[in-house]
Amino acid sequence: LLIKLAYESWLKREELSNGLIGKVCFVLISLIGVGYLYSHFASAVEQQLDNHLFWLSILFVVSNGLLIMWSRTSKLKQLLLCLVIALEMGLNFNQMLKATPFESETRFREDMLEFSNVLEPLYEKDEDLYRVDNAVRGIDNGYNSSFLYNYHSTPYYSSTLNNSLRKTLENLGLNSKNERRISSVGQTEFLDYLFNVRYKIEASKTAGATVVKINETAQTSMGYVVPKELTKVHFVEKDPFGNQNKIAKNLVEDVQKIVVPAELRQEKRNSYQYTAKVDGMAYLYLPNNQMEKVKVYVDNQLITPKVEIRNQALLSLGDLKKGESATISFKSDEEIILDSTSIQILDTTVLNQVKEELSENRLKISEWKDSHIKATVDVKTDDKVLFMSIPYDQNWVVKVDGRKVAPSRILDDFMGIPLTKGSHQVELSFIPQGFLLGAVISLASLIGLGALEILKKRSKAKK
Repeated sequence: LLIKLAYESWLKREELSNGLIGKVCFVLISLIGVGYLYSHFASAVEQQLDNHLFWLSILFVVSNGLLIMWSRTSKLKQLLLCLVIALEMGLNFNQMLKATPFESETRFREDMLEFSNVLEPLYEKDEDLYRVDNAVRGIDNGYNSSFLYNYHSTPYYSSTLNNSLRKTLENLGLNSKNERRISSVGQTEFLDYLFNVRYKIEASKTAGATVVKINETAQTSMGYVVPKELTKVHFVEKDPFGNQNKIAKNLVEDVQKIVVPAELRQEKRNSYQYTAKVDGMAYLYLPNNQMEKVKVYVDNQLITPKVEIRNQALLSLGDLKKGESATISFKSDEEIILDSTSIQILDTTVLNQVKEELSENRLKISEWKDSHIKATVDVKTDDKVLFMSIPYDQNWVVKVDGRKVAPSRILDDFMGIPLTKGSHQVELSFIPQGFLLGAVISLASLIGLGALEILKKRSKAKK
């Protein structure tokens, strides 16, 4: 649109007065000035308009305005104007793109080859429906590696991301930088099992070279038969430890907590010692700090997750045995205050107990495609529900033993299917909203076009 307006103005350049050109230049300079002042004194974004760019922009506006006044009839002067505009556009292009990150084609090709070599044997070995967690920082930080390498996973980066699901995962401790993305950073081993993460892509150094390999975590399932009480569980914002304890408590009758606070003692400013009360992985959660401005060290070793986390993700600190201690320190301009709930341990004993309970009541998938799943499940007692680690969506059609049933929300944003005691065949089909109506309209349009073509040929034949 701007190019069209500029071209039309140039065609009528002889009709434009010097006063009008001067006014336009004055308005442009004023707008640049407003932008400069806003970026320095009012904007929430830290990046400010550079002083050199500010004056350079004004210089080009003034010089272009003068050249337009001066070169209305002279071809040579118009060539000078063309060169100045080309120079301005070139500098602008360079300035805009020099800070834009681009991926390396060589790295992209190497990643494709490396990941394909480890994933293709996995597809042949295990044809079940499961998720894979990529613990290796890859193209786009691994957010959409599952699309690139064709596997199912938790991380996702899209403008159409289900925001309700994103908030639910965030409440469980997963990292979410903004409304467009969710990462698996912060996903505990307990959530791995619950969400059917069966394999992890990991990197290890061998003889100085980095080797990517896949390790199996556990024989997980896309669904588990769970107590009906789990349908009443709702998550509290910024309480991932409490939310995971709620799940575990309602899964296994005699379990109260799956994550337990560590004993905490402050040694000096931004340095604490924590001691494990149980065996397990330690996690840090600091909801009120800007974690992108904080470096975390455990026993002088820098903790570096695969993506930058902010204040809402659980940060894994490493395994500890009961009674073992570690020192956590922070490199930050501000003081980091920890309380008794900031560092908690995922109890390995309770985790194994929960895994065993879920394993005995897991869904067995017999057939699956992108939008269709067939499976079997045994229910030992009444008042049970099948938890599916598939996000709830009203467009899922669920059948149990051939009869259509209405799924419900469970754990805020996942799918729950009511079941009675006995063996059941479960079938799920996904029909996108508007698909049937769209298909009918498309078919009617196709028939209409065909009919018009026939009428057109008959009309020509008569003539």
